[in-house]
Amino acid sequence: MQNLRLLFVLGSLLAVATPATAPGFTLTQPTVQFGRDHDPKQLERAGVVSWDTLRELDVVYETKGPGMTDFRTSFTSALLELDGKTVKLIGFIYPTEAGEDHRRFLLAAYPPSCPFCLPGGATEMVEVLASTPVRFTYEAIVLEGRFELLRDDPSGLLYRLHDARPVVLN
Repeated sequence: MQNLRLLFVLGSLLAVATPATAPGFTLTQPTVQFGRDHDPKQLERAGVVSWDTLRELDVVYETKGPGMTDFRTSFTSALLELDGKTVKLIGFIYPTEAGEDHRRFLLAAYPPSCPFCLPGGATEMVEVLASTPVRFTYEAIVLEGRFELLRDDPSGLLYRLHDARPVVLN
């Protein structure tokens, strides 16, 4: 009940403190521009791996008894072909540490909407290990690097991009 009261109070404050009602208060929301470079057909021609390809992971469930279910990932042939290859991915930066420049972060299919929420499941995130620091932005970025399939990674991640660097699509 106390949590409901807190949510009501916070909601009321947000409803009252809007740019129209609070002088000097500005509420800015980062905008993500999806221009011609983000059209799926354009991306395929530019050699960018589709998030749909990364989502095609097969998960095998094996129940050995009550409360004893094992989960195994089974990578599709399209994913197996990408393993170890240099690929391009487009997505949004989710930092793992505070700062403006990052060498290790998550690249996600969806833009940040909540600083405490992950953007989706394991098939919609790639761990990035950048060759040089990448500056944080709310805009979608294109990275190129060596793609790796992760098998039984303790973090629960399925994909990693090594020696990643930002690139511009032609």
